[in-house]
Amino acid sequence: MSQPDPTPKTHSLNNGQAASLLFEPGSELFCQQGPLRLAIGPLSFTDNHFGQVMVLQTGQSWRCPSRTWVQLSTPAGAAWIQYPAARIQQSRPHPNRAAQRLEEGKGLSFALARIWLQLGKLGLRRGQRAA
Repeated sequence: MSQPDPTPKTHSLNNGQAASLLFEPGSELFCQQGPLRLAIGPLSFTDNHFGQVMVLQTGQSWRCPSRTWVQLSTPAGAAWIQYPAARIQQSRPHPNRAAQRLEEGKGLSFALARIWLQLGKLGLRRGQRAA
């Protein structure tokens, strides 16, 4: 079995770019060049609401106390970060299947036809009003 690479990875965020990452307990994020905005929230990530927001400047670091989603962004300029890659995953590594179908050329008309088919199965026919 191979061992995870203990060497920290370096990544850059351009002005206005954001990244959502999952940190494991004890993972450390180091700001090599800042400022870097962190929005932290273990469960509120999906609600687009984070419990704690902080800004790291160049040379500052933050250690994750528990398994936590962190959204990183740059308030001004670019930022360089360093983190243990073996402990971080992208928040959405694979695109949504419905979004993929729309991009594959089946288009919006396909999606609307499918919705109409589902409504027909529920008993809503053309000209019928919901009670």
